[in-house]
Amino acid sequence: MAETVGAYVLKRLHEHGVDRIYGYPGDGINGVLGGFHEHGEDVQFVQTRHEEIASWRDAAKAMKIPYDEELGVHPQADNFTKHDRWDFADTGPDGYPLLLHYPYFDLYRKQVVKQADLVMAMLVRGEAFSAEEKARNFAYYEPLTVRDSSLSACVQAVLA
Repeated sequence: MAETVGAYVLKRLHEHGVDRIYGYPGDGINGVLGGFHEHGEDVQFVQTRHEEIASWRDAAKAMKIPYDEELGVHPQADNFTKHDRWDFADTGPDGYPLLLHYPYFDLYRKQVVKQADLVMAMLVRGEAFSAEEKARNFAYYEPLTVRDSSLSACVQAVLA
Protein backbone atom coordinates (compact mmCIF):
# COMPACT_ATOMS: atom_id res chain seq x y z
CA MET A 1 0.00 0.00 0.00
CA ALA A 2 1.26 3.48 -0.86
CA GLU A 3 2.26 5.82 1.94
CA THR A 4 -0.39 8.43 2.74
CA VAL A 5 0.33 12.14 2.77
CA GLY A 6 -0.41 12.24 6.50
CA ALA A 7 2.04 9.42 7.21
CA TYR A 8 4.67 11.12 5.05
CA VAL A 9 4.20 14.45 6.86
CA LEU A 10 4.53 12.79 10.28
CA LYS A 11 7.60 10.83 9.17
CA ARG A 12 9.29 14.01 7.91
CA LEU A 13 8.38 15.96 11.04
CA HIS A 14 9.87 13.19 13.17
CA GLU A 15 13.05 13.17 11.04
CA HIS A 16 13.39 16.90 11.77
CA GLY A 17 13.09 16.42 15.52
CA VAL A 18 9.37 17.12 16.01
CA ASP A 19 8.02 14.76 18.64
CA ARG A 20 4.72 16.45 19.48
CA ILE A 21 1.88 18.07 17.52
CA TYR A 22 -0.84 20.17 19.13
CA GLY A 23 -4.34 20.46 17.76
CA TYR A 24 -7.85 21.41 18.71
CA PRO A 25 -11.21 19.74 18.14
CA GLY A 26 -12.43 20.24 14.60
CA ASP A 27 -9.17 21.71 13.30
CA GLY A 28 -9.42 19.82 9.99
CA ILE A 29 -6.15 17.91 9.90
CA ASN A 30 -7.78 14.51 9.43
CA GLY A 31 -5.18 13.41 6.88
CA VAL A 32 -2.38 14.01 9.35
CA LEU A 33 -4.38 12.35 12.13
CA GLY A 34 -4.74 9.31 9.88
CA GLY A 35 -0.96 9.19 9.65
CA PHE A 36 -0.77 8.45 13.37
CA HIS A 37 -1.87 4.90 12.56
CA GLU A 38 1.53 4.41 10.91
CA HIS A 39 3.76 6.80 12.90
CA GLY A 40 1.90 7.31 16.19
CA GLU A 41 4.77 5.86 18.19
CA ASP A 42 7.17 8.53 16.86
CA VAL A 43 5.09 11.68 17.20
CA GLN A 44 2.66 12.46 20.00
CA PHE A 45 -0.64 14.23 19.29
CA VAL A 46 -1.92 16.50 22.06
CA GLN A 47 -5.45 17.76 21.60
CA THR A 48 -6.86 20.62 23.65
CA ARG A 49 -10.20 20.26 25.36
CA HIS A 50 -13.25 22.32 24.46
CA GLU A 51 -13.06 23.98 27.90
CA GLU A 52 -9.55 25.21 27.21
CA ILE A 53 -10.61 26.68 23.89
CA ALA A 54 -13.53 28.42 25.62
CA SER A 55 -11.19 29.90 28.24
CA TRP A 56 -8.93 31.32 25.50
CA ARG A 57 -11.96 32.78 23.73
CA ASP A 58 -13.04 34.43 27.02
CA ALA A 59 -9.53 35.83 27.53
CA ALA A 60 -9.52 37.23 23.99
CA LYS A 61 -12.85 38.96 24.58
CA ALA A 62 -11.48 40.55 27.76
CA MET A 63 -8.38 41.98 26.05
CA LYS A 64 -8.16 45.65 25.29
CA ILE A 65 -5.77 47.66 23.22
CA PRO A 66 -4.72 50.78 25.14
CA TYR A 67 -4.93 54.18 23.52
CA ASP A 68 -2.74 57.21 24.22
CA GLU A 69 -5.12 60.17 23.82
CA GLU A 70 -2.29 62.71 23.85
CA LEU A 71 -0.37 61.12 20.96
CA GLY A 72 -3.38 59.61 19.20
CA VAL A 73 -1.74 56.16 18.94
CA HIS A 74 -2.05 52.74 20.53
CA PRO A 75 0.89 51.85 22.82
CA GLN A 76 2.10 48.36 22.00
CA ALA A 77 2.77 47.75 25.69
CA ASP A 78 1.55 49.38 28.87
CA ASN A 79 3.14 52.84 29.20
CA PHE A 80 5.28 52.27 26.09
CA THR A 81 4.66 55.80 24.82
CA LYS A 82 5.76 57.25 28.18
CA HIS A 83 9.32 55.86 27.86
CA ASP A 84 12.15 57.89 26.35
CA ARG A 85 12.96 57.06 22.74
CA TRP A 86 16.04 55.00 21.94
CA ASP A 87 19.02 57.12 20.91
CA PHE A 88 19.33 55.89 17.33
CA ALA A 89 21.70 58.72 16.40
CA ASP A 90 24.33 57.44 18.86
CA THR A 91 23.87 53.77 17.96
CA GLY A 92 26.41 52.91 15.29
CA PRO A 93 26.08 50.09 12.75
CA ASP A 94 28.16 47.82 14.99
CA GLY A 95 25.46 48.16 17.70
CA TYR A 96 22.94 46.07 15.77
CA PRO A 97 21.14 43.86 16.40
CA LEU A 98 20.40 45.70 19.60
CA LEU A 99 19.51 42.54 21.53
CA LEU A 100 23.07 41.31 21.12
CA HIS A 101 24.71 44.54 22.25
CA TYR A 102 22.51 46.04 24.96
CA PRO A 103 20.90 44.57 28.09
CA TYR A 104 17.17 43.85 27.94
CA PHE A 105 16.75 46.14 30.93
CA ASP A 106 17.96 49.10 28.87
CA LEU A 107 15.91 48.19 25.79
CA TYR A 108 12.61 47.63 27.59
CA ARG A 109 12.78 51.05 29.22
CA LYS A 110 13.00 52.80 25.85
CA GLN A 111 10.77 53.26 22.83
CA VAL A 112 12.45 50.80 20.48
CA VAL A 113 11.10 47.57 19.03
CA LYS A 114 12.60 44.77 16.98
CA GLN A 115 9.20 44.36 15.32
CA ALA A 116 6.11 46.43 15.98
CA ASP A 117 3.60 44.05 17.53
CA LEU A 118 0.95 46.74 17.26
CA VAL A 119 1.53 46.89 13.50
CA MET A 120 1.13 43.10 13.39
CA ALA A 121 -2.13 43.42 15.34
CA MET A 122 -3.39 45.95 12.79
CA LEU A 123 -2.69 43.41 10.05
CA VAL A 124 -4.31 40.46 11.81
CA ARG A 125 -7.25 42.40 13.26
CA GLY A 126 -7.57 45.19 10.73
CA GLU A 127 -11.28 45.63 11.38
CA ALA A 128 -10.50 46.77 14.94
CA PHE A 129 -8.70 49.90 13.71
CA SER A 130 -9.88 52.80 11.57
CA ALA A 131 -7.85 53.85 8.53
CA GLU A 132 -6.75 56.98 10.43
CA GLU A 133 -5.61 54.93 13.43
CA LYS A 134 -3.65 52.61 11.17
CA ALA A 135 -1.91 55.54 9.50
CA ARG A 136 -1.04 57.24 12.82
CA ASN A 137 0.16 54.00 14.44
CA PHE A 138 2.23 53.05 11.40
CA ALA A 139 3.86 56.50 11.26
CA TYR A 140 4.59 56.32 14.99
CA TYR A 141 6.16 52.85 15.02
CA GLU A 142 8.05 53.01 11.72
CA PRO A 143 11.00 55.05 13.08
CA LEU A 144 11.10 52.97 16.30
CA THR A 145 11.39 49.58 14.58
CA VAL A 146 14.90 48.20 14.08
CA ARG A 147 13.72 45.21 12.02
CA ASP A 148 15.73 42.56 13.85
CA SER A 149 12.83 40.22 13.10
CA SER A 150 12.14 38.67 9.72
CA LEU A 151 8.45 39.51 10.21
CA SER A 152 8.98 43.27 10.35
CA ALA A 153 9.56 44.06 6.69
CA CYS A 154 6.74 41.93 5.28
CA VAL A 155 4.15 43.09 7.82
CA GLN A 156 5.11 46.72 7.42
CA ALA A 157 5.11 46.38 3.62
CA VAL A 158 1.56 44.99 3.61
CA LEU A 159 0.30 47.78 5.87
CA ALA A 160 2.19 50.60 4.17
